[in-house]
Amino acid sequence: MATPLASRGELKIYKIKGEVTVKTSGGTRKGEKRQTVAASDVLNIPRNAAVSILDTKDKRVYSSLSQGRMSVKQLIDQAKSNASNITRTTNDMVLEAVADNARSKSGGFGIAGASIHEANAVIHAPVDLPEGLSYLAYLRGLGDKDYNDEYDVILLRRDINYDDETFNFAVFNTLSKPLYFNIIQQRTDREPELHFLDNPIAAPRTQTVVEEYLYLLPDYPDGYIVVASDRDFTIEDVKNLLNPRYEPEADFYFTLLRK
Repeated sequence: MATPLASRGELKIYKIKGEVTVKTSGGTRKGEKRQTVAASDVLNIPRNAAVSILDTKDKRVYSSLSQGRMSVKQLIDQAKSNASNITRTTNDMVLEAVADNARSKSGGFGIAGASIHEANAVIHAPVDLPEGLSYLAYLRGLGDKDYNDEYDVILLRRDINYDDETFNFAVFNTLSKPLYFNIIQQRTDREPELHFLDNPIAAPRTQTVVEEYLYLLPDYPDGYIVVASDRDFTIEDVKNLLNPRYEPEADFYFTLLRK
């Protein structure tokens, strides 16, 4: 479940276009970049104007999808709902394409450039871990060894917009089957939380860009961990993976992105 806005970090205007105003309990002011806002503040977004809000705790950026009067919370909720709808539609298209390829036995997902690794990251971690430490816990920063991506089956890269320094997650699934995936933060000072409302699907042996979600890179050593599986999963499934004695019914794979 998503964290309530009240328990998140500061909200700031990250990007603005046009004469946007912000109405607070103390009055109305002109919206400006880097300005702190509250979830209850009301934005007036005129025609041809737009604004993006940054959640400083999660480094997530939410952009307005319409004009008019709306609270900061309404803007964020609208952006989340739109992203979730896009994800579900995209997932349906991916699964349909995979099924069509299987029926026709066509090579719609080419293997050129694929780097396939053998791994079950939950049961057989690609590093020597201290006893009682799961691979996911190790990636969250509880281990003392360098990260080794040799066995990743989800290859991750940043798809950066250099105009505003935001990025989309771009993943390459090296397996011949689709994988559900989601993002959690590497930091251990907070409960694990899935960043996407619905798990996107990474198509087999090809790159999948999750364009509907924008992020800023966290400062080192913080990072993002991709959790992937051949079955749909919830945050409770991810929390179970932190127990090294837990044996999931599905296969899970991990990779790490950090600055």
